Amino acid sequence: MVNLIRRCVLVGSLTSVVFLLSRGDTLAQGANRNFDLINHTGYDIYFVYVREYGDRDWGDDVMDSDTILGTNETLHVRFHNGDACRWDVKIEFRNRVNAYWNDIDLCSIDTMTVWYDWSKRNYQAAWE
Repeated sequence: MVNLIRRCVLVGSLTSVVFLLSRGDTLAQGANRNFDLINHTGYDIYFVYVREYGDRDWGDDVMDSDTILGTNETLHVRFHNGDACRWDVKIEFRNRVNAYWNDIDLCSIDTMTVWYDWSKRNYQAAWE
């Protein structure tokens, strides 16, 4: 009987350890919301804003104040606001032309590539 109790305690302990380790991976992924923004639009990007999904305030530009992201260039977007995974992205081009993407799961992507689709006459994005 004592051996049976020891086995149950051991199995329960191992199950708890496996659960916590797998949950730790998920939490670590959720903590990293940084991503690379690749500009294939054919236009320079002057400002990039990232806000938590549902928030009304765009906050500050995440690019350095003297940075312009040229076409075919990549910007590493790094921020540490909140611990949510769902975010909105706003890109501002010259002459205040804006492109928006809403409800992006930044915990599950590393790269956001943007381009201009001439047939649809709007900006498009893909995530990896």
